Amino acid sequence: MSESARRLPSLYRKTLTSWGSVVAVVVLTGGVLGSRRLEQQAVDFLTQSLTTSARLMEAAVRTALAQGQTVETLQPVAMVLGQQASCRVTVIDPAGTVLGDSEQTETTVPLMENHKDRPEVRDALAGGVGTSLRYSQTVKHPMLYVALPLTHERGIIGVLRVAGAHLEAIAEDV
Repeated sequence: MSESARRLPSLYRKTLTSWGSVVAVVVLTGGVLGSRRLEQQAVDFLTQSLTTSARLMEAAVRTALAQGQTVETLQPVAMVLGQQASCRVTVIDPAGTVLGDSEQTETTVPLMENHKDRPEVRDALAGGVGTSLRYSQTVKHPMLYVALPLTHERGIIGVLRVAGAHLEAIAEDV
């Protein structure tokens, strides 16, 4: 058998291995990019859903804030709204003090840390709609937050923040 005849299968194997590697890299890259796109679409959908829920809650929370900016007034409102919307609801005053949180009790709300420096709350206090996807120290898993400024004639009187569990948290529960 000639030397060139012996090299042919070796060349064929090398070429096939090279092409196989290229195909594997392309498939893996496509899978990663595809899963990131799907996750972004899920985050966008959840953001839209939470924003809609917050807009529907806005009038009730604004009315409760006008009656008094106390935990006793706002904690029951946060609890009811959170239950109805199946999401976490937090009411925060302009100084960052939590006045109601659907995941807490009337006795634990006053112990919560100040929320003024939370990214979504900062954005809402500046007059915009704030969003943030981050780990919650309170409920101990990733959450997507949407915060709306609550205004009255005299300006911003508080922030309504709603939150839903992020995909990682949902996957851990399954």
